[in-house]
Amino acid sequence: MSQVTYLPLASCTVMPWKNGGGTTTEIFRRDDPADSRRFLWRISVADIGAAGPFSAFDGYRRVISVIKGEGMVLTIDGEDSPPLHTGQAWPFSGASEVECRLIDGPIRDLNLIYAEGQVVADVSWHQGERWYMQETIEADVLVVFVQSGSVELSLADAAWSLQPLDTLVVERSASDVPSMLKLITAAASTVCIMKLVFRSASA
Repeated sequence: MSQVTYLPLASCTVMPWKNGGGTTTEIFRRDDPADSRRFLWRISVADIGAAGPFSAFDGYRRVISVIKGEGMVLTIDGEDSPPLHTGQAWPFSGASEVECRLIDGPIRDLNLIYAEGQVVADVSWHQGERWYMQETIEADVLVVFVQSGSVELSLADAAWSLQPLDTLVVERSASDVPSMLKLITAAASTVCIMKLVFRSASA
């Protein structure tokens, strides 16, 4: 049976960066079942108030998206990204040397970090006025994050109402039959959907 976790951002813990340049709010993490000292995947929100380096995450992949502010440019292993604004997902290696430059003032971003070789991830952004989506959950994990607007979600006999900065995490068990998640917005809304598939050790 699928395990569903509803996570308002206000209920999550805020942690300051060691360099003082920002804070991270960890929304959800799932530890590696083979090594509890490591996480398998994690989603978080970061508030960045000044230019500076990102922490390295060797053995991981990252996907970052600006969700508030005028955007940023990342210098990844000496190469500049294009200007990153809301509604874009930018992937890179957690082992890379990364510097952040703010375009015009502080920003907030959404981060997915996942174990390279163990997890395959797809991150997409969806926005518009009063739209409807049906998603068959075939991935091992489906994450819905609401950047703006309000979203009504239903899965089987359960329903949730998500407001800005709320997250819903659906984790399927290996025996689950793929089920249908329905998403309805009542007004202009911007939503991020993440799909994670776990790779077997022999893959």
